[in-house]
Amino acid sequence: MKLLFLLLIIIPKLVYALPECPKDSDASWDECIGQAVLEGVKYYDGEWRENRINGQGVMSIANYWEYKGFFKDDAFHGEGVMMWTNQIYDGGWVNGAFHGQGTFTIYDVATYVGGWVNGAKVGRGTMFYPDGTKHSGIWKNGKLNGQVTVTCADKEILVGEYIFDKEKESPSLTLPDGSTILFKKNGSC
Repeated sequence: MKLLFLLLIIIPKLVYALPECPKDSDASWDECIGQAVLEGVKYYDGEWRENRINGQGVMSIANYWEYKGFFKDDAFHGEGVMMWTNQIYDGGWVNGAFHGQGTFTIYDVATYVGGWVNGAKVGRGTMFYPDGTKHSGIWKNGKLNGQVTVTCADKEILVGEYIFDKEKESPSLTLPDGSTILFKKNGSC
């Protein structure tokens, strides 16, 4: 039994492990794992194919951000997690932009869970605020659009037409009876 367990652990590593990239700076980095400093500030540790960052890896700029996930042709692409000092995004990427389903959190401000296209909130999504309020609906070009359901921290549920008041820098909700509710700047009821 112990032998079977050992084989299950060792064999996959032997089959799937890529070799280290060559130390010779003139050699091609293809189907290997290597570390590099890019543009003088970015550090990358991960898979390379055809002299480009392709596959799984970690890229970072010290004291600024770190990305762990998949890459394609030197860009964040596939599933990955980007962490900044006070923010985190966990989800899909295409050509370096948030894309697909993802969760974006700005600590102590809000968390958005939903769809993304080219870095903008798009499709069904929900914004959660620290006080327990949440705004759910369809997003277009990064903003809530049309019919929205707002669940307040006290569990009161409001449904109406969502409008962002640029003058007051706050969202409002027009209810079916025509009355309007203006939310605080942070989205709370």
